[in-house]
Amino acid sequence: MPLGDSITAGGGSTTGAGYRLPLWERLSEHPVDFVGSARAGNFADPDHEGHSGYVIDQLRARIDDWVAAAQPDIVLLHAGINDVDFGQRQGAPERLIELAGRITADRPNTAVYVLGLIPTTDGLEDQAVAFNASVRSASAAHGYLWVEPPALSADELPDGLHPNDKGYVRMAEALYRALRGQVEASPLPRGGCIPSP
Repeated sequence: MPLGDSITAGGGSTTGAGYRLPLWERLSEHPVDFVGSARAGNFADPDHEGHSGYVIDQLRARIDDWVAAAQPDIVLLHAGINDVDFGQRQGAPERLIELAGRITADRPNTAVYVLGLIPTTDGLEDQAVAFNASVRSASAAHGYLWVEPPALSADELPDGLHPNDKGYVRMAEALYRALRGQVEASPLPRGGCIPSP
């Protein structure tokens, strides 16, 4: 289940799929099925839970229903930039950590991968780095896997907030590196950090 805001929904990509399409292509040799109540993107498996403009609390308000409906084995969580951008930075890392914990409370065998905020988000660099440091440091204690986000260049993040296709490929690669052991039938991992490509 890809879960998050407009970046998960695919904002800024020409395909409408964001990182989900290049990630799906990278995982094509494995029996992977994206799940979620929303559908967007020009490819065969466009299901997701990416909701444009959502802050963490809005995702938290609906996560129980989404998990119950989709029964995901893996959740790819990328959220928090709207909290930072909309002046809700205070407590945002803790809200994201609580959201990750809620997913595993609802479905204990679900592996939650948290992809950090893009640290080169225009005008929000310091806030994104601070958010990432807090969420990264809590990963082992709270049972989710931290995935280090790529530092996208200006030509990969043309509006300063949403990646373009080139930037989404780099996000997909970070997630693929994290996921590849799991989809090759290893046991569900629990907590830790995975470096960026």
